[in-house]
Amino acid sequence: MLMPSRLAAERAPVLVGRPDEGPVESGTSQARAQVPARLQQAGGPFALMSGDGNERPRLSLLQLAAGAVSAGLPADAALAAVTIQPARILGIADRQVDSTASEAAPSSRPGSGPVIGFNHAQSSSES
Repeated sequence: MLMPSRLAAERAPVLVGRPDEGPVESGTSQARAQVPARLQQAGGPFALMSGDGNERPRLSLLQLAAGAVSAGLPADAALAAVTIQPARILGIADRQVDSTASEAAPSSRPGSGPVIGFNHAQSSSES
């Protein structure tokens, strides 16, 4: 089961995908849609991700952010979850990137720890 306060205390970055993915026993889609808001309230680092290779059509980051806002995430936190938060998780938030420069695509993940992927596949109840 997902425990946002525990993840926040450990500063464990969480990548959050589509709220309609995950096993049925992981809670209702409404409860899974509230995961970003719960993570934000707990104060832990998280980012929204648009796809994980499943066969389903991908949602855009804008669609994911809008869905998270409709489920209780503040709009500024939703914007951060698709912009600065992913950069912070990857350890590149302080870099100025020129999208035309060859060095814009790093050859390795510069992050400093594990990243937890979460496609709303776990229960949204806090323990």
